[in-house]
Formats: sequence, C-alpha cells, structure tokens
Amino acid sequence: MSPENAIAGVTKAIEVTASIPLTGASTSGTVTATVAGTPLSGPLKGNGTVWSGTVGVPLDLSLKAARHASQITVTAQSDLGLLSNGKCPDGTTQSAGFQCLITCDPAPTTTIFWSDDPPNIFVFQATPDKVAQGAPTPVALVWAVKGATSASIDQGVGQVGLVGTTLEFPPDQTTTYTLTATDANGQKVQKTATVTVEKAPLVTLTAPGNNSTIPGTSVGVAGTVQNARPGDVVEMRVNGASRGTVSVSGGAFSTGVALDKTLSLGDLTFSNPNASVTSNGSVNIPVTLGNSKARDATRNEITASVVGVPTSLDAVVVFNTILVDQFKVEWLSCPPLNKDEPLSFELGAGQSVSVGTVSCGVQSGGFWSDLFRTSQREDVPRDGVEHRHLGLQRQALPVTASAAAGPLSGASSAAGATRP
Repeated sequence: MSPENAIAGVTKAIEVTASIPLTGASTSGTVTATVAGTPLSGPLKGNGTVWSGTVGVPLDLSLKAARHASQITVTAQSDLGLLSNGKCPDGTTQSAGFQCLITCDPAPTTTIFWSDDPPNIFVFQATPDKVAQGAPTPVALVWAVKGATSASIDQGVGQVGLVGTTLEFPPDQTTTYTLTATDANGQKVQKTATVTVEKAPLVTLTAPGNNSTIPGTSVGVAGTVQNARPGDVVEMRVNGASRGTVSVSGGAFSTGVALDKTLSLGDLTFSNPNASVTSNGSVNIPVTLGNSKARDATRNEITASVVGVPTSLDAVVVFNTILVDQFKVEWLSCPPLNKDEPLSFELGAGQSVSVGTVSCGVQSGGFWSDLFRTSQREDVPRDGVEHRHLGLQRQALPVTASAAAGPLSGASSAAGATRP
C-alpha cells in the first residue's frame, strides 16, 4: 500500500493505492484513515488487482496531525456472481441485490507519519540564465534550502550543502539543473533552473577584401553578424591593437580603422640609368620609381569580434601602398626643358614601376636635370584618397656616347652648374 508519509498543513487528501487479488463483475470498497484521532473515509475502487481511493483531510486535522501517525485501512469486496444452481459460491455472502460478495480478509493496513517541517527550497537559480554558445563565461548556480538533511544537484554537480554557490562551465546546449532536498523522513522536494544556450554570434568581414592593397593610412571596414543579439558591439583590431568598438545594427556594422604598418615618402626611391646617345644624336633617360620597404612591413591584419565572444572572430589582411599621380623632370642643358606627365598607379612595398622616359638633343657631354621625389599634397581629391606627387631634387645624370654619334666635347656643365 501507499503512501508512506504526509505533510502537516500541506497534505489535504490521502491518495491510497493497494494491490488486492480480487476480481469480479463488480468491485467496491472503502479506505479509512484515522487523522488526529478522527476517523475519515473515502471510496475504494478496483481495476483488476489494482485498487485506489482517496480520503479527504480537512485543514484543521492536517495541522493537528503534525508529528503523529495515522493508520490507513482498506476494505474491498467483489461480486463473483451466482452459480448455475442459483446459489452463491462457498466463501461468499449473498447481498440483498443477489450479489455474491467476497471480501479481502484480513483487510490491508499501513501507517503514515505526518511531518511538520518539510524541506523548503527558498532559492535556486542560474546566473546568467542565457549564454552564447562557446562563450567562456561560467554559470553560477545559487541555492538555499531549509528543513532538509541533504541536497544534491544533477548534471554532474553532485552533493552540495544546504546553502551555497558553485561555478560551472557553460553548457554546450540548453540545460536544466534540478536541485533535490531530502529531510530525515525521506521527504523530497525539487526545484529546477534552466540555462538557455543561444547560438553564438558569428562575424563576417565583407570589406575590405582579403589581401587587398590600400592607398592610404586608413580604410573603411564593414561586416555582418549572424545570430546578433540586442546590444552586441564589435571590437576592431589592427595587428592585435584595439581600434575601438562599433555597434551592431540590423545584423551589420561599418566603421573606419587606422592602419598600423604604412609606407612613408622616405621609402620611395628613383633609379636613373646612364644616358645613352642614339644614332640621331638624342638622349633618352628612363626613370623608374621604386619602393625599398619589404612587403611584410606593410602587412595589416584587421580583425573583428563580438565583445565577450572571442570565437566570433573574422580577419582580413591588407597591404599599404602609395598612390602616385604626377611625375615631372626638368632639364637644364637642352630643350625641351620639361617633361610633366599625369600618372595613376599604386606603388606597394618591394615594387618598382617605370614612370617615364625623357628625350632631348645633345648639346654637350653632360647636363643637369631636376628630378622630382614624392611629397604629400596639401589638397585631397574627390575620391577621398590621399595622393602623392613628385617633389624637387636636383641630380647630375652622366651621358655615355655611342660610336654612332661620334665624339662628344668635354663636359661643359660642371658639378657646380646652376639652373638657368
């Protein structure tokens, strides 16, 4: 039979289950319980050999029963039916309604104890109760229990004190923790706390392109955040150094960052091969602009990740270049005096490019030229990119005669020659 115990002031009905080997066309019975010295009863009904019934307990008697025991008795009978001769089988009693009733004898009994201080779980919660998948933040379980002799938490936590806090690694999936408190009479109460695991945000950088070249010291950055949460912000870094944060709006973000490794004007060099005299007596000077810095010295790794979720990171690499838009050479000793060409190309580290070839007739064995190096312009064009153009530097360029041109007179433009 069951139950085994009751709680004073809480239990207002005793539900009884008994196994009684009585079967027949009709079953009936009564369950009786003495609570605080008062007999109470309720109906009992069988279904095969499983019999069940309920005895209602008034609140005043439930309170008075604290720390006392109650005896529960069930009486059960079943109609076996008349024999073919119209009589009842032996061992049965014929009722006024011509039923042949057999009674369970002896009547099953049990005793329950009324506890007056059941276990009570005042607090059981998980903080935070929502975590992003893969986030390293631990989950704190907090609880407080009264009236129990032991407490335990499932999901691998185990036995715990009646009051306490424990830090658990965040689960990989939504998890419900159950706290069970048990008193000296074996009474148990439970309470649950659920940690919901949300899909982790995932950052994808859409601009700039990976391994692209950037003609300037800053670049615009854009991206998307899958599984974005309200209030998410993305931290930008360049070569590991923070460049601040930007808010996520509508699952996307955009900002600008300053590059860490860039080219300077001092990294640019000119290469001017010796002049040669052609058969028609003209001089051709090819001019090459180069960048002496190694490519890795201009490598910038741009990373973006949702703050608090390092696994959301995405990264691209860009290389800094200089955008050249003008080349100018002035000749001192022979016409034409100037060569001024508009250009448009990016010059990256470790690269060189031919920026022009100047020709003029030979008047003497040597001459001077004004060669322009790069310098920063004060104006910024409409495209927003900081361009560079060539600044003045005077250099002496030697001339080498060829056999077809005949002998040249001695150098008449000495090292100290000045510009006309």
